[in-house]
Amino acid sequence: MKAMVLLIFAYGGFESALAPMSEAKNPLRDAAFALFAALLACTVIYALVQWVVVGVLGPGATTTVRSPRSRASPWEIAAQN
Repeated sequence: MKAMVLLIFAYGGFESALAPMSEAKNPLRDAAFALFAALLACTVIYALVQWVVVGVLGPGATTTVRSPRSRASPWEIAAQN
C-alpha cells in the first residue's frame, strides 16, 4: 500500500513537470531534455550530500551495525509492515 502511494506521488511529480510542455516550440525535444536535466541535477545533489556525510562522519561510522533490523533489506522491512 505504501509503495502504491509513493508511485502515485512520483507519477504526479512527472506529470506536473510535463504540463508546461504544451506551450513549447518543440515539446518532444524539450520534454526529454527537461526530464534528463532534472534527473541529472537530482543525481548530482544526492552524490554531493553523500560525499559530505561520509566526509563528516568518516567511512567507519556509516558501516557500524547497531541492530539486526538495520541489516535487513528495505524489501524485507516493507514486507513485515
